[in-house]
Amino acid sequence: MIRRIEKKKEKMKKIWMGAITIFLMVISMLGVMMYNDDEGSDLEYNGTKFSYQNNVFSAKLGGKTQIFGNLPQEIENLTVSAGLKEQLSKQTIYLTFDPNSRDQDLSYMDLIRKDFSDNLNSIVINGITANSSIYQLPIIDCYYASNLTSVFKFEVSNETRIDIEGDCVILKGENIELIKLRDYVLYTYYDVIVK
Repeated sequence: MIRRIEKKKEKMKKIWMGAITIFLMVISMLGVMMYNDDEGSDLEYNGTKFSYQNNVFSAKLGGKTQIFGNLPQEIENLTVSAGLKEQLSKQTIYLTFDPNSRDQDLSYMDLIRKDFSDNLNSIVINGITANSSIYQLPIIDCYYASNLTSVFKFEVSNETRIDIEGDCVILKGENIELIKLRDYVLYTYYDVIVK
């Protein structure tokens, strides 16, 4: 019983650490959006203008300023299966992940899931691939994918890539590399990267 309580306390500590990390990232993004320094570098890719400031890139997409960690030309050669744009246009998109992943990976996944929920013009439903006492979400895996719904599944991997199996999009990466996947998906959604 005591061990279970200690384990639960440790998990809560990890969740708080992840939440603090996400909070700091969001605050830094807001700072970039609110403080527009004329000395920032301007770059362009496929008709989209980017500004570089405070170690992030920003562009006006979908009527609002979007923040990216990578320029499109830095990630356009990621290994990505054909059909990503089609999967992003589905009525419903499930976002799912393994809740037993490492805390640093979970922090990035949580941030990316929030970004996708805020940006994609679909009904976005979050889920997990295994039972969890921390995340109170439904169990969702690739079997939910259909002609009307896509499943975007995060998998921790030392290889950074996007695989599409049927209507299931598998985002493979770890740590900061997950941001490359986030950026690639949003660049595809906003037609910055067209393949």
